[in-house]
Amino acid sequence: MADEIVEGSRSAGEFLDPNQELDFLYRIGETIGAKLDADLLPDLALVASLEIADADLGAVILLGDDGWRVAAALEQTGQDFDDLLTRVVALHLNRARPAVIDDPPVAHASYSSLLWVPLVVAEKTLGGILLGRRGARRSFTTTEVRLVATLAGQAAAALNNARVLEQTQVYSQHLQELNAITREIFASLDVETVLERILNSACDLLGAVAGTLFLVEGPERELVFRVVKGSEETLLGRRLAAGTGIVGTAASTGLAQIVNRVDLNDNWFQGLDAATGLRTRSILAVPLVKEDASIGVLELINKRDESNFHDHDVAMLEAFAGQAVVALENARLHEHLQARNRELREAMRGLQEAQEQLIQKEKLASVGQLAAGVAHEINNPLSSILLYADVLCQETPAQNAQQHEDLQMILKEAMRCRTIVNDLLSFSRQNQVLAQPTDLNALLEEMVKELRIQERFQGVEIRMDLDLELPIIEADPFQLRQVFSNLMSNAADAMPAGGTLTMRTKRGPWPGLITAEVQDTGEGITKENMRKLFTPFFTTKPMGKGTGLGLAIIYGIVKMHRGQIGVESQVGQGTTFALTLHEELPAQLEGTETRAAGQPESDSRPNKS
Repeated sequence: MADEIVEGSRSAGEFLDPNQELDFLYRIGETIGAKLDADLLPDLALVASLEIADADLGAVILLGDDGWRVAAALEQTGQDFDDLLTRVVALHLNRARPAVIDDPPVAHASYSSLLWVPLVVAEKTLGGILLGRRGARRSFTTTEVRLVATLAGQAAAALNNARVLEQTQVYSQHLQELNAITREIFASLDVETVLERILNSACDLLGAVAGTLFLVEGPERELVFRVVKGSEETLLGRRLAAGTGIVGTAASTGLAQIVNRVDLNDNWFQGLDAATGLRTRSILAVPLVKEDASIGVLELINKRDESNFHDHDVAMLEAFAGQAVVALENARLHEHLQARNRELREAMRGLQEAQEQLIQKEKLASVGQLAAGVAHEINNPLSSILLYADVLCQETPAQNAQQHEDLQMILKEAMRCRTIVNDLLSFSRQNQVLAQPTDLNALLEEMVKELRIQERFQGVEIRMDLDLELPIIEADPFQLRQVFSNLMSNAADAMPAGGTLTMRTKRGPWPGLITAEVQDTGEGITKENMRKLFTPFFTTKPMGKGTGLGLAIIYGIVKMHRGQIGVESQVGQGTTFALTLHEELPAQLEGTETRAAGQPESDSRPNKS
């Protein structure tokens, strides 16, 4: 590209008339104006200027965010020219007009004349072109100055266009990156994940070495380290008082803070570098704003390329921060809704359980009243049947075998009826807990010893998994015997071919509670039957094998102890009944009478006769 300029160039002295000059300037302008490469344009402008002005040495200076720099220079330029360049730039960089210097400083007397031409577009100085002649050569002429100034104007316009194009491309790329990053942070509704993605994405977006995401918390509006990146020591959870440091200023003012020399800033909180081992040079802090109030601060530290943070970085990070706030609030709202949903589900579950318990209680009360009435009405004639059947059995001669067998059947079935009546009476009298200190482990061990010898437990392996540190509990031992006797008998009946019965006790699930489990490896219970388990008179046993009152009685006893009973079962694998009881019965437990250990039971026990 430079060859095109050289071939079309000529010195100002070669122009014979104005038309040739205009034609030359047109062609030069067309060549330079067609280039939109900001890195190439300074070289083109320098080559053309050297040719037009017939100069020996030259350089193109450009202004940037970090000061001025040499964008192009003749290869032969030496240290003496560099020193001179520094002096000239200091004097003329902010001047918008060309300057011919025919009396260079004494230290640079080897130059006979210097020409400074600013690069200006729309009253904005982009830099300048410095040309020089060595030895006893003449000064730069008015024509040379005019032509170089015209060339400089064209070069400044082209350079500005190239920069605009470059910035547009950079902004476009940043917008694409911002769009992709925004999609990533919106992809999660977990607050901690969103916070981490916000900081990581911000550091990647601007090429920061380290960063911190602060959230404002509490009435004192302290800044809390929620996510930290790039430090040797974690600062998570540490708090800064409101207004502390550069981030505190950003949070309190709601304005972005750029500090490219933290060591010169009075607000810099130096203590963090000592804690993390990070050497901070520059900081960009942007507040996270919601409804005109700062809810946090996004702080980036040091660029990887060691350059400064600039205004375009602020614009990009502020745009990102706006999206980050929306993503964070969405995640917080989702978390809040989930928590409320859990609370509602728990409330609904509690309401449903309370409703089921109320229905069950009313059902049991109604059935209990009916059972009591029926039991008392049946008990008297049943006693008569047993009495006279027994008398007849004794009076019947032994040789009359058929009659004797029939009477034995009457006695057997009448006794079964008496068992049913006693169950009905027990069921109807579930209204009082005679509590006393009870060693549940000892009670279960005693019961197992008694039950092992029964025929139904033959072939059943009984395992004891008892918590040896289980505390003494307040309970009615008679009623607990009834509960566990029923559960253990049911477990044995569910394993006709043998199996394993496990008795387990443990603390919990919460302080002040204990749990007792009866687990078998039997046939299991179907889902359909699980819903009917505690319904009075429901049984899956064959006719004559059960009354269907056992689990209903257990349910009532457990509820009288203000406990809970739960069932887990899988068909073909077994069933586990879990009872949760209080270590100390609630003081307001209705129908509770507390006795000291060893005190005799009252006469209010259910009559088994």
